[in-house]
Amino acid sequence: MLVNRLVKTSVATAAPEESLQSAAGRMIEANLGVLPVCDPSEGGRVVGVLTDRDICRHACASGKSLSELRVGDAMTRSVRQCSENDSITDAQLLMAEAGVHRLPVVDSDGKLKGILSLSDIAAEAARQSHLEKQAVTAAEVASTLAAIGASQQAS
Repeated sequence: MLVNRLVKTSVATAAPEESLQSAAGRMIEANLGVLPVCDPSEGGRVVGVLTDRDICRHACASGKSLSELRVGDAMTRSVRQCSENDSITDAQLLMAEAGVHRLPVVDSDGKLKGILSLSDIAAEAARQSHLEKQAVTAAEVASTLAAIGASQQAS
């Protein structure tokens, strides 16, 4: 099964020059834990991801208000991403390796097409659980989640 079958294409984003207050407000409104950061000056390419954890760490370390801080200063720049044509198995391996629950899905130019979450993959595994031949299994999801947890404990 390919990523394009599960990718969510309606995705809130942030821009590097945006305030952390604005981005955090969008995350709260939409109940999101992450925003892909797309740079308009680079043709809308994904240049980072901003997590609620990034916001907390940067705000605490700087001692400034969120309105004074910029997304580009707090975002994670080393973005792991996948393509719509990648397999779900490859995406799960990338999640496990990177220790992340979500991957931006980009086109060949690095522009955002959507986001793939481990929750989306788990839901598909649950839908397929009654099938004899499953494209996504609960065991694979569990293995990916265990690897992510181990990665986060090590950091």
